[in-house]
Amino acid sequence: MLNIPVTRTSLPNRVVCGEIDPAIEIALNRNPQPWFDNIICHGHRCGLLAPIINGAHVLITAQELARFIRRNTTFGTRPIRLLSCWAGRDPNGFAQQLADLLRVPVLAAADRVEVYHFEPVSPDERFRMFWPTPVDDD
Repeated sequence: MLNIPVTRTSLPNRVVCGEIDPAIEIALNRNPQPWFDNIICHGHRCGLLAPIINGAHVLITAQELARFIRRNTTFGTRPIRLLSCWAGRDPNGFAQQLADLLRVPVLAAADRVEVYHFEPVSPDERFRMFWPTPVDDD
């Protein structure tokens, strides 16, 4: 099982997944949106998250992030904002899978995220909201 470092912040609704580097340090100085639980983590173009573990980026799945969230946070009832590049790139990818696993909406960017403003770099790409897929009770 992957042991992902967790860094708690001064705000109860924000956590860092992985080790802190200069880009994450800048992101920590930005104000989170108070109505979201905020997860700061590096992302990869393939659409997976890539936290730094033992000095290297390691790709993780939505299942691994859901496990990380359940073990290391009190998140789970409010929407989650992934402050991570490319986490919302695929309509059925990482962010959608996380929304389905945790049963909460997930806000994620489809492009690189500019850490000074928490906005996607491309003007055509915005944060996208991913809603949990309805579960059939039958």
